[in-house]
Amino acid sequence: MNNKNYGDAIKLFSLKQQENILEIQKNQKMFEYWCKSWTFDDAKYNRYVNKIIAGKAYIIFENDEWKINEK
Repeated sequence: MNNKNYGDAIKLFSLKQQENILEIQKNQKMFEYWCKSWTFDDAKYNRYVNKIIAGKAYIIFENDEWKINEK
């Protein structure tokens, strides 16, 4: 997200969540807030992407916040 790869990052979510994120993206202020909550350095971003693709982690919404749940 630091490099503004929003499209690639959004694809890591389920299709239903992608729809929700695209709705959030329509409101610039809300989307900026959403992006800030997903700002990782490159190493951490790549680690999470690899775990999600391998099925060892997934993104959840719990207690009013987004989290990455690692198995």
